[in-house]
Amino acid sequence: MNSANVCKEILEKGNSSPIYPQLPLDKSAFLFDSLEIGKTKYLELRRTLLSEDLKLPGYNSVAKHRAQINLQDKVRIIHREFPCGVGISYTRLLTHTVERIVSNLSPDNLVYPLKVRVSDGLDGSGCHRVYQQAISNPDLSTKTFILFGFKVNSIINAKDHILWKPHHPNSPFCTRPVALLALPENEESVKFLMDSLRNNETSTIEESGLCLHNGNAEVKIIRSHFDTKMAKILSGAGGANCQMCTATFQQIHDISIVQNGFPINRTIRDARDAQWAFCWK
Repeated sequence: MNSANVCKEILEKGNSSPIYPQLPLDKSAFLFDSLEIGKTKYLELRRTLLSEDLKLPGYNSVAKHRAQINLQDKVRIIHREFPCGVGISYTRLLTHTVERIVSNLSPDNLVYPLKVRVSDGLDGSGCHRVYQQAISNPDLSTKTFILFGFKVNSIINAKDHILWKPHHPNSPFCTRPVALLALPENEESVKFLMDSLRNNETSTIEESGLCLHNGNAEVKIIRSHFDTKMAKILSGAGGANCQMCTATFQQIHDISIVQNGFPINRTIRDARDAQWAFCWK
């Protein structure tokens, strides 16, 4: 479905009778979004089409329908085992973001398929004890959070011409949040988020690309939005007691292991290389 086809269906008539006595809500909502109009413009369009014997649904009906689509299609609770946050479909949010950028570019340069370069990552944030006072659920701790998001770095057309880059690539406003979890920054929490939200969706995105209104886009995603602590967790070194030893925090309290000593079996360079190799997959 695209706006050109919708408009064509609106204007095509047989025996002076419109195809739609009233345009369906889904087509009206799509028309509203694709034209990027507000309430005033929509009401003007509705009055104009009435003179052509075509009735658009009322603005409130369209607005309610669009809200239902957004709730059903974009937002979901992450997992029942972790009643700790909300997440948005990575695929749909990335598609929406690229569509909004492309809609402001010159159509003459939009040679498909486009190439979209994306980077993503996650980070923990704490301690937020002040928020705990306002939470009525005793099982939900809001002292620490984990935020996962992505950033579109560039859009390139099929002729390898760069169509778009962010003016301020390091600005937090460039990041699109995908999930917010009220969880501590540890291996269990991070593994859950990466497995459930990141890895499954991003592999599908890179294999299938994005289906835009007027063409397709190839996507390449790199993991780069990490600080040192998160890189250690993701590379498997986060539970170690030091960078030169692979013993965990639990093992250093085990008397039998302590008596035998801890081997220095890793160099700082090994740890660094493992972290960077993981982050830039």
